Amino acid sequence: MADKTDYSFKKLVGREYTSNVKQWYEEFPGILRYVHASSVWIDDIAQVPPDETTLTIRVYNTLTLVRDVTVSSYRSWKAEDPPATRLYGFVSPSYGVGYTVRLYDNADREVPTTDGSSWLFDYDNGTLSFDNNPTNYGWNAANFKIKAYLYIGNVLGPAKIWRGQVDDYSHLPLVGNTIGDVRPIADRGDGKWALYRCVATTGPVSNQWQLLEAELLEVDGGNFFR
Repeated sequence: MADKTDYSFKKLVGREYTSNVKQWYEEFPGILRYVHASSVWIDDIAQVPPDETTLTIRVYNTLTLVRDVTVSSYRSWKAEDPPATRLYGFVSPSYGVGYTVRLYDNADREVPTTDGSSWLFDYDNGTLSFDNNPTNYGWNAANFKIKAYLYIGNVLGPAKIWRGQVDDYSHLPLVGNTIGDVRPIADRGDGKWALYRCVATTGPVSNQWQLLEAELLEVDGGNFFR
């Protein structure tokens, strides 16, 4: 008979369940279930992580986490970029073992998964938690950093599409955006339009907008298709 608590925990962290004798990190990656269209990823994810950011995956090597001061003893941290902007939807090792988050302390020493502080990263919510105070195990907890991969591709749920173009790159809006927004940059007389998709809602233009490798086929009455 399976241990129900152990079984449920391993399912929640995206691992298979084979035995309650195994720790969660000893189980093979399993299938994650998504129950809302806005959480269903529809772009292909390569089994081997990319070295640099793509249209689908943003590479963080490394990202400094923000301490959750509501939890004592340095036991809770959040992924934010830029500060005060939470990141959700990191690619888990269910898609390939290379996506496993790697953790480093403030002295850039890697904290192994088997460490006695018993740390766990929540890929869906971008949170790091410790069962035990990491400083008791010799780690510099002034900051913690992760090497991780954030999904920034398309989802099944509806995404807002802007119906008006902008004159040039510098006019891409910085406020009022929604992840998934698409803006065309006006044709300069050569029949070509550039499309940019919103991948973040704060920061400079280069952080919020990403060039789409797509061809604009038609512009009619402010509507556009690709």
